[in-house]
Amino acid sequence: MMPRQWLATVLAATISLSLIGCGLCGNDVLSEVRSPDGAKRAVVFRRDCGATTDYTLHVSILGAASRLSNDQGNVFRALNDGKAPPIAAQVVWEDSRHLLVRFPARARVYRQSANVGLIRIAYETLR
Repeated sequence: MMPRQWLATVLAATISLSLIGCGLCGNDVLSEVRSPDGAKRAVVFRRDCGATTDYTLHVSILGAASRLSNDQGNVFRALNDGKAPPIAAQVVWEDSRHLLVRFPARARVYRQSANVGLIRIAYETLR
């Protein structure tokens, strides 16, 4: 195979593989709560990455006018682990700089941020 043909084949394969990986995950907003000053909002959402994986529960803090991107949560992430009923989280703004995230004890948590920017985050396990 000529060097140009080889390069074209490698480039085509790389582009194809990257396109296959794009868009496999999707976010479904469950709830959102604005901060008392209206500048931020806490968004609770489920992230589904296809039939071969369990969905995950996420929480993100966003600007009031910001859209939820197709990324993972910047505050909290937990795996449902195929258990029924599905896990859910509750978010409560204690004030404009403090957010409380409540989640079920059976959730398999793999991220709990202590803060996002100037906002401090506390967690409470629900029984």
